[in-house]
Amino acid sequence: MALPHGSQEEQDNYSDYDWVIVTLFRKLTADYSETSLPPRIDFSLDDVRAAMSDAIAAERISGTIKNISDIKYAYDARRDFPAEMTQAFPITWLSSSKGKYYFRRTKRKNIIDLGSVCKTPPPLEHIIDQTPTFNSRLMGTDEQAVFSRVRYAGVFNQILGFQSNPVQGHHRTSVAYGQVEVDEVQAGLESQTGVIVPISGKGGQDKLS
Repeated sequence: MALPHGSQEEQDNYSDYDWVIVTLFRKLTADYSETSLPPRIDFSLDDVRAAMSDAIAAERISGTIKNISDIKYAYDARRDFPAEMTQAFPITWLSSSKGKYYFRRTKRKNIIDLGSVCKTPPPLEHIIDQTPTFNSRLMGTDEQAVFSRVRYAGVFNQILGFQSNPVQGHHRTSVAYGQVEVDEVQAGLESQTGVIVPISGKGGQDKLS
């Protein structure tokens, strides 16, 4: 009844993170078929740790992954889930509360491909970087650094059409389907109406999901 595993060729290319997440997924879906797989599957951080231990015992990975939380981030921003996890339908990995997670069915694959959302990408617009030189030398390439450059250049105001200012970064809150963290919250007045703008972004090689 269990879902079929990936091909040997696919498994030969699994990273340590892939093996942990695949081991977890196989355990969670052992009693389901492709047609009976539910749209939501709950699990905990302890389940992820147990899957890592199983992968070590099976000699799939060489040792303990110290920053286990980075596994979730990897599939949020850097890589697609292994194909065997999405054979029934696309999924994403969401948080319901501290240490509690679930896989949830989605309409498209987790990592956003701009071409699949926008068939005709908008033309690039070149904007002068107005970041002070000293500040610029201290910045990295993550999303927080990108947002700093965007603020210096006034891009938020240009896009929104009104003066906005930062409220806070890395804001975590609860929404209808669980917990979510946005990278920045901007707010301002548009014709005397208060507007709150939650923003998610990625820097470097990371992608939106």
